[in-house]
Amino acid sequence: MSSLSWRQAAKDDRVLLQDFACTEPQQKLQNGRKAPHARPWEWGVQAWFRDRQSALADAARYAKHGGRLLVATKDGHTGFAACVSLAHLTEPSIETPLRTQMGWDGPIWALKALAVHSNLQRQGISCEVYEYVFQEILKEENYSDTLVIARIHPSNLASEKAAERAGFGLINDLPQPDENRNWVSMLIDEA
Repeated sequence: MSSLSWRQAAKDDRVLLQDFACTEPQQKLQNGRKAPHARPWEWGVQAWFRDRQSALADAARYAKHGGRLLVATKDGHTGFAACVSLAHLTEPSIETPLRTQMGWDGPIWALKALAVHSNLQRQGISCEVYEYVFQEILKEENYSDTLVIARIHPSNLASEKAAERAGFGLINDLPQPDENRNWVSMLIDEA
């Protein structure tokens, strides 16, 4: 049984999204300036979910492609326990080589961002998150086999391990416009 309650984010969730924390706070130097964050890839994901022009706007922009921002709550935890952004893959520079390499002509989804609140990490919640997201994608695709791509920073070992546990495999020979690496999972309806 899931410990998370899921729903699609709405405009009214801006305040809760701005409070979402999936990494430690940025430290300040003695002169009052902010120090570089110890894990900038986590800081970037957190900033993306918090920025009202990013996560919510992205979900609205890709709504016709199944785009959505999903948020989860957990009993005993204030605010969101997890946030996930996903949509059909619509980036030709990644989609075309992925289809060629995998010999795939079915649906492809992009797992754009996934984060668990920092107070709830290392408790197995990411497994629940992946399970829920995969079921949502399969429902959207009428339970037909679907390919899912996720992009993970190579220094984010915890996320890479969670992705592997969820069934993702690393594929390095796709275009990488930034430092993130490409991970792919095949969702097969076993119902």
